Amino acid sequence: MDAGAGEGVPAPSIGCPKSTGPGTAHQSVNADETWTAAASPHTLKYDTTIYATVTIEACAEVLIAAGRICNQTYPGGVSTGCPAPAAVPCPK
Repeated sequence: MDAGAGEGVPAPSIGCPKSTGPGTAHQSVNADETWTAAASPHTLKYDTTIYATVTIEACAEVLIAAGRICNQTYPGGVSTGCPAPAAVPCPK
């Protein structure tokens, strides 16, 4: 994992290419966004609140720094585009 994003165990590979670019740092999300594999890794280095919908495309990598909190407020949410579950809320 990115040293700035904290510690953790990488997710199992599902045939996605490894992120090679600088990635995208995010803070609070106030408007609908789509996080793409091309702009990965998407890093949350600070406590983050999601006020809108974040769609995470297949193969997009999201890194949350150790000890950081990701809050979701209505109607915000995180959609992975997976068939089930249709939307995955941030941990509270």
